[in-house]
Amino acid sequence: MKALAVSATAMTLACLLLGISPVEAASSKNKNKNKNNSKSQQNSNQQVAKARADLQNQQRDAAAAAARLNLAKSQIDDARDKAVDTRNEVVKERDRAPSLQAARKLWEEARIALAQASEPVLDKLEQDPQYKEAVAERDALRQQATKLKADTPAQSRVQSEWSQASVRVRQLEKGALLADPRTKSAMEALEREEADARELIERKEQEIKSDPNLSAATAEIRQAKAMLTNAQANYAAELRQLAQAQQNLATRANQAAASKKNQGKGKGNKRRR
Repeated sequence: MKALAVSATAMTLACLLLGISPVEAASSKNKNKNKNNSKSQQNSNQQVAKARADLQNQQRDAAAAAARLNLAKSQIDDARDKAVDTRNEVVKERDRAPSLQAARKLWEEARIALAQASEPVLDKLEQDPQYKEAVAERDALRQQATKLKADTPAQSRVQSEWSQASVRVRQLEKGALLADPRTKSAMEALEREEADARELIERKEQEIKSDPNLSAATAEIRQAKAMLTNAQANYAAELRQLAQAQQNLATRANQAAASKKNQGKGKGNKRRR
């Protein structure tokens, strides 16, 4: 109480020196305080308004980034479709090449000739006891494998034995065909025609890979992939900035509400006095 009395006395003396009454001094002090509070509240409101505007701008930027991402996805789909169509057209053009058609025709004719020559040889082989035994063993193992539970050691063992028995049957058949001069000649002819056709097919495959139209379509895919990667990164960055803008607005709004609440408390204390 003594300290308050001294303070009041000091204030009174100061007011007399300044030529104003203590009541006027107190009134001026309250006005300045209210003015400062008003400025503080106004500044808080401005910060909230700015944060809200920033959020709206960021929402527009994020929407634009999403649109660019969707466009990039559409472009890469279009580029891939174009590459598929281009390759199909190039392959059709290759297949229409007279040299390849001739090679395939000779290959098919050699295959048919071998099948016709092999028929009597294999019919005769079916009467051979050794061949009959090999075929019977192969067929029995095949039936046994199908009856066993899948993915078990027993089935794996039987399947391995079945595979080996199948190899023995094919070896007997090949041996019989090679022992016959006519089928041996047909087999050699088939191997030659197949080798020639495959070589030509491989050459055409290399021509497809180097086709300028297909190369251009492939380049478009690479470009579209790069654009998609950039669009994805940009969209992710915009989302992060959007989250930051939302957080900033929430912070500014809370600060403004707290400032307004404190100002209201000050007015209430003044009325009580």
